[in-house]
Amino acid sequence: MKNIYILIVVTILLFVASMDFLFVTNIFIDLAIVIVYLLLIGRFSLHLETSVKEVKNDHVLREKKTAFFAPLIFIFFLSTTISFGLIMIIVNVLVIVLLYGYIFVSIKRNKIIVNNTLIKVEYLNGESMTMKWTNIVKVDFDWIYNLLVLSDADGIQIKLDITLEDFLLIIIMIKERLLKDDYENAFRKLQNYYLWFLMKANSIHLK
Repeated sequence: MKNIYILIVVTILLFVASMDFLFVTNIFIDLAIVIVYLLLIGRFSLHLETSVKEVKNDHVLREKKTAFFAPLIFIFFLSTTISFGLIMIIVNVLVIVLLYGYIFVSIKRNKIIVNNTLIKVEYLNGESMTMKWTNIVKVDFDWIYNLLVLSDADGIQIKLDITLEDFLLIIIMIKERLLKDDYENAFRKLQNYYLWFLMKANSIHLK
């Protein structure tokens, strides 16, 4: 919950700065604010730490609450869109509303269920896939969509969103149940990805 309070305070401060209440900012400052805000959200959503270190029964991984702040990136463009007229303001607000709609749907329907024998994923489109740990022969990392991809001998893939809460469980279970050759390259890519967000603490879990 500490991360939530931090983001609330930061959002208010950056919104005040971008809306020119205290001083006038140009588009470049607004873009800088967006980048800083994106970096903060990325750090909070990518952070691996969890109080759950082992799985005895089914455990569900869901979207982190920091995801609620992601659509607010567009709120910092409100001061700029005001100068373009009412239609652009409406478009900006509509984008934020639509993104929130997407988040509420994904939190409700996009989840990972793990236990000691298998992993099950329920995707946003309602489809679900199940794979036993013993059937996994390869792990890869997708830079573009922030996904760990697990493959079996038949080429069937399960894609896991690395921003889900308690994702450290997946890292732990992969290391415990798979051969190092199966996941070493993927973990190396993931380490490099975390470095972009200065997440050195996360890299410890990937060694």
